[in-house]
Amino acid sequence: MSKEQFQALQERMASDLAFQTSLKSAGDVESALQIAREAGFDVNQDDVSEYLASQEQALADDQVKDLSGGGWREDAWRTNNFAPNWP
Repeated sequence: MSKEQFQALQERMASDLAFQTSLKSAGDVESALQIAREAGFDVNQDDVSEYLASQEQALADDQVKDLSGGGWREDAWRTNNFAPNWP
């Protein structure tokens, strides 16, 4: 699928609520791809995988540390509620 055609598919999904709803209600990826093909878009699983991979964002080192529990900020005790809610 060309970049232009994929952009046209995205625009159609954003502007056509019925089309968007039919894609969301598809039981699986292949069914959604079939709906898109019937609408005139030449799309396949590789196109979807490529798009999803392009949407992934890399985390900064400090974000990885925070997510893994290895990061610490001096103001963490103020921004997070570590105390249990006692009655």
